[in-house]
Parts: sequence; C-alpha cells; structure tokens
Amino acid sequence: MLSWVLLTAAGVTAMLFGLSLVVAYRRRRRRYLLVSATLAALLSRSLVGLLTLRGLLSPGSHHFFEHGLDAVIAVLLLAAVYDSTTTTSAEQRPNT
Repeated sequence: MLSWVLLTAAGVTAMLFGLSLVVAYRRRRRRYLLVSATLAALLSRSLVGLLTLRGLLSPGSHHFFEHGLDAVIAVLLLAAVYDSTTTTSAEQRPNT
C-alpha cells in the first residue's frame, strides 16, 4: 500500500512540476521558478521514500534527506512568497 501512495504522490507531483516549468517559462519571473524548485524538492521527497522502500537507501540516509528536503521546501516557499509580495520598477510601470 505504501508503494502505491508514494508512486501516486510522485506521479501527481511530477505532473505539477512539469506544469510549473511551463508557467515559469511563459511568465519568466523568479517567483514561478521558485515554485518550480519547490515542487522539484517535493518530488524528490517521494523519490527518497521509494528508494528507501526498495532498500536502496538506508533508514539513516532517508531520515537525513527527508529533513533536509523539508528545510529546502520551506526556504523556497518562503522565498517565493517574499518575491511575490515585492514589486520591481518594471512591474510598477503601467502598460501603454
């Protein structure tokens, strides 16, 4: 059952990551790239779980990578929120 949950999470996150890359490419703003990086880290968490379940990663390494990725996700998410609340001079100019 756990493998199905991890595979489903990885599949859904991979689709969201792919869509976020398309949006980041179209919008060309740092905040969208930060969201993509956050989703990549979230996808990595599922992959770490799958590697551990298959015995390719030790429980100690699993624990280290999971908490490390949690920290990365938190920092990237905060950076994306901060970036979306600040405006640049180019964004302040009205479109004419």
